Amino acid sequence: MALVILVYYNIKSLLGHVILFQCRVYWYNLPYAGGDFDFDGTIADSLPALLRLYDDVHGKPVKRTQEAVDSMRNKSMYQIARETGLPIWKIVWLAVRGRRMLRRHLRSIRVYPGVAELIRDLYEARVKLFVVSTNHGANVQKYLEWHDLDSYFDGIYGGAHFWSKASTMRRVMKREGLDTSQLWCVGDEKVDVVSARGAGLRIISVTWGYSSKHGLELLKPDKLVTTVDDLRKVLSQWMK
Repeated sequence: MALVILVYYNIKSLLGHVILFQCRVYWYNLPYAGGDFDFDGTIADSLPALLRLYDDVHGKPVKRTQEAVDSMRNKSMYQIARETGLPIWKIVWLAVRGRRMLRRHLRSIRVYPGVAELIRDLYEARVKLFVVSTNHGANVQKYLEWHDLDSYFDGIYGGAHFWSKASTMRRVMKREGLDTSQLWCVGDEKVDVVSARGAGLRIISVTWGYSSKHGLELLKPDKLVTTVDDLRKVLSQWMK
């Protein structure tokens, strides 16, 4: 719901200057008042840093070509960890400790091209924005500050469960006074689609993160986009 204030003024002038302001307030219901963004793979192009983290844990730094890095974008974090040679017990250990360890690599992670501009434009359109991430909240906050994006978000909800973010999404709605008709989600993985459905929210899946287009298509998200321009178009349609 957006507040629109229309101000009318009449100027009455005889000897002095008398200005009469009349203010009328209107409330308009907008189809969507807020959006949940995933962090890793959606806002932050964190795959190269994730690979360096895996190499740190494995103790075997590997020089990879850009082509080799890009070939891993169609795989889950678990698949990537296995391909780097990490044993199962280290993958489990990373699930607990990895989010804090990733902080040392945050400086090297770029914002996916075009996403910062989209976030700014949504903010200027008075859309309430949130991050819902399995990453540590402090990591997300620091990263957004480094890239001058923190002021655009109304809340950072980090530390969500790896298997489902649904409870965190419901917490966003409860704390922010939003319902399922007012909030959409953007994410790049299966967990984002499953979580949004569990919370009763619409989900836009993006293909520039950790999951392949084909894999996301099988999950049948509400919308599937391959570019930031496509994402912008979908959001514009939803918020008309």
